[in-house]
Amino acid sequence: MSNMKNVNDYFIGLDIGTASVGWAVTNTHLDLIKKKGRNFWGSRLFDSGQTAENRRFYRSSRRRYQRRRQRIELLQSLFEKEIEDVDQKFFKKMNKSWVSNQDETRKKPADFIFEPHQNKEKESYYRQFPSIWHLRRHLIESQDEKIDIRYLYLAFHHMIKYRGNFLYTDAEFQQTGVAIESQIDRFIEYLEENYEISIDRNNFVTAIKDTLSDNNITTAEKRDRLKESFKNYKLISKQLNQFINAILGYNINFKTLFLLDEEVKGYVKDGFEDEKFIPVLEHLGTYDDLLEVISNIYSWGILRKLLPNENNHFISLEMVKRYEEYGQDLLELKQLFQEYLGSKEKNAFFRRPQNPKAKNYYNYNLSKKM
Repeated sequence: MSNMKNVNDYFIGLDIGTASVGWAVTNTHLDLIKKKGRNFWGSRLFDSGQTAENRRFYRSSRRRYQRRRQRIELLQSLFEKEIEDVDQKFFKKMNKSWVSNQDETRKKPADFIFEPHQNKEKESYYRQFPSIWHLRRHLIESQDEKIDIRYLYLAFHHMIKYRGNFLYTDAEFQQTGVAIESQIDRFIEYLEENYEISIDRNNFVTAIKDTLSDNNITTAEKRDRLKESFKNYKLISKQLNQFINAILGYNINFKTLFLLDEEVKGYVKDGFEDEKFIPVLEHLGTYDDLLEVISNIYSWGILRKLLPNENNHFISLEMVKRYEEYGQDLLELKQLFQEYLGSKEKNAFFRRPQNPKAKNYYNYNLSKKM
């Protein structure tokens, strides 16, 4: 082992990792050198670098919330004059309802309309409108009736804030009114032109429509069914697998789907406004509408979940139907508990427990979007 004072030529070896750097100094014979009586080596630890993906995620989330606030502010400006003539505190109560998460009453629609002492009015409201969907249905079915302007605002606020439904609150969700067949045809056109392959148009379209509209199977089962339907297209099997992922809401590898030079991943529900999709659009060229096409097909599938009956054009009617079916199922479940287990077991399972982490129906229900 050499001393640094006696060495003219030396080597520095580095072991560079994602969260550390190790180093050592040797002479030309690769013997470790000493400096001030200590081996001349060591390491430095530091935090790992963060990829741009995390920053993009937070930036996209901020944009979604900013757009939501902008939509609500625009809606309030449109209703402001008429509502202030009726209730000058209405918007103040709504805008401050987020201050305390523990104050559940401040998040209920009736509390934005009625004063704390107006209990009878609140009870009447909730008997008529046990959910916001009931209010929206009432507005649809009572177009000739004079409606409290605040009721109308609550309905529009719900649609604007959650884009029309509460099952996909953070999703880029759209209903274009364009026939689903034309959207699928556009993707078929892209496949046939770029891969010199012939697609059976009728079977391809039918497989997608029938699978997306089948509400009796899970999303994973839909994926398996579509893969089975397209199994003969071996040349483009990888591309079709990513296309299936896209229209079912799974994570998409755009590099595989469109044969990009760089890795780009994402979900249809998050939209395609992020700058990471710029290379995708540039690569597609004249087919740069394919991202919108995929989004339209995905949205059509979501609509079939929300509206199984294509003749029903109102989400609120379907949601009220689900609400009532849920209430009936819950009633029957309570009757079964009463009949076979008795009141004590029924109350323990359905009522609010002292332990907030207890495993019963009450706590389970709080964890779900019902």
